[in-house]
Amino acid sequence: CTFEDNLAGRNGGAICMNPDSLYGTVANSSFKNNVANGSAGAIGWQGNTGEIYNCSFDSNRALNVFAGNSDMGRGAHIVVQGSYSTIRNCTFINGSSKQDGSAIHINGHNITVKDSLFTNNTANVSGTVSVNGTNFTLKNSTFINNTALADGGAVHFLSNAINSTITESIFINNTAGTDAGAVGWHIGAVNGILANSTFENNTANRSGGAVYWDGYNGTIMASNFTNNHALGIDNSTTTGGDGGAVLWTGSNGTIDGSKFNNNTAAYRGGSIFFTKQIGAVDAEN
Repeated sequence: CTFEDNLAGRNGGAICMNPDSLYGTVANSSFKNNVANGSAGAIGWQGNTGEIYNCSFDSNRALNVFAGNSDMGRGAHIVVQGSYSTIRNCTFINGSSKQDGSAIHINGHNITVKDSLFTNNTANVSGTVSVNGTNFTLKNSTFINNTALADGGAVHFLSNAINSTITESIFINNTAGTDAGAVGWHIGAVNGILANSTFENNTANRSGGAVYWDGYNGTIMASNFTNNHALGIDNSTTTGGDGGAVLWTGSNGTIDGSKFNNNTAAYRGGSIFFTKQIGAVDAEN
């Protein structure tokens, strides 16, 4: 199927599935230039046990035209609010969200995103993929040239994100207007794992050129960080410029078996800057 130039006055510019939906599948379809005045520019997925695969998403938008409603404007391509669903083998390009999730916003549980490509998406707040649920997995996916005007140029875990995993993924040329050029865990996030992934040429205008951890219980292992930058040019009260590759200001963290090359910080920690309790560091420079 092809969905193009459709408009929803509130949510789900092309498709909306309500909370009672079960075992839904969207496959082999394209979504282009669809708009939601609220959230979910292309697909609003509120059901359980579903799958979206082999789909392309291009230039969908979540606008949030409702003044004062901060819960709108999320998920330019997809919003997932149900549980036990998978998104795989999809491409997400040129999405635009007024709030979080310029490609996908997840407020559900046991969601997997894998084997997908994210390119040239822009969030006015945070994250190409923004996550506020439990047991989220991102696997074997690539993020290139995505931008968040606040935190997390590629992925941002919000305060209710628990048990999140990123593995076998690539992050190149992503940018955050403040912290976490590629991936950020917000204060309140718990139990995050980042493994076997590559970060190249990501930039945070403030701190954490590639990764910014402000949660509890985190692990980075077997990952490579090259040419990431923390610029320290944000206009907030503190300019930052710490942690060219990684800034760690949360608690109980481990960095193990990772490589850091040619990363830069305007102020402190060309590769890594720690401000809180760290369990162990075993990094190769």
